[in-house]
Amino acid sequence: MYKVYLVDDESYVIRELQILIDWQSFGYEIVGWAYDPAAAEREIAEMQPDVVILDVNMQGMSGLSLAERLRRAGVRAVICFLSAYDKFDYAVRAIDLGAKAYLTKPVQEERLKELLLRMKEELDGAEREGAPQDGRAPQEEPPEVRSDVVRDMLEHIERNYKDRISLTDYAEKYHYTVVYLSRLFKNSTGCSFIDYVVRYRMNKAAALIAAGEVSLKEAGWAVGYADYYQFSKIFKKYMGCSPREYRANNVKKSQAKKGK
Repeated sequence: MYKVYLVDDESYVIRELQILIDWQSFGYEIVGWAYDPAAAEREIAEMQPDVVILDVNMQGMSGLSLAERLRRAGVRAVICFLSAYDKFDYAVRAIDLGAKAYLTKPVQEERLKELLLRMKEELDGAEREGAPQDGRAPQEEPPEVRSDVVRDMLEHIERNYKDRISLTDYAEKYHYTVVYLSRLFKNSTGCSFIDYVVRYRMNKAAALIAAGEVSLKEAGWAVGYADYYQFSKIFKKYMGCSPREYRANNVKKSQAKKGK
């Protein structure tokens, strides 16, 4: 499944996109969305989705500006712009930023399906060509070298989970493409890079919350989330309940043990 992230400051647009088609039948999964461009920038840099669909006209930051910032941050996702206006100058700027499509609102079901099929062909092709950047074919590289790379990544994550961690940075360090390193990491650990990092952070946060020695916001800060809303949303996705509910459940368990 290719990961898709949606950005639009109108909540109804996000909802319409989510239900317009059966994304999974086309080989895609919506892994996140945001109404605020600044929050989207942080989550996209962290999640490293394969596709980003974002609105051109948003309060606070335009989609074009957000795309420029994402490119500078090393995000290599396929970008598709949305707009209620069919403006030529927008389309030209979108192409300059490497956008693969420019959709006008309201998005038509058939147009979206056509776009996803075309993007999937390109993404599939990129995966097939995802050999290390220095020209070595993966099968020519000793298995122990690949294992050392993943082990080094895991140790670095354990030491620096509070900081911004990007698969792109690791790819540059080891001279691999992002696609190849992503596949290597998943084959070695059984989960994607971003899932591993986020789950590691959430487990650390859960331990802090259960201990009851810090506030919920401080627990989020401790694992790298300055925005409590974003932290709470991700925590609930991975842990099955909100930070507040998690703390309440642990208080109940603790009281139950004392009562025995």
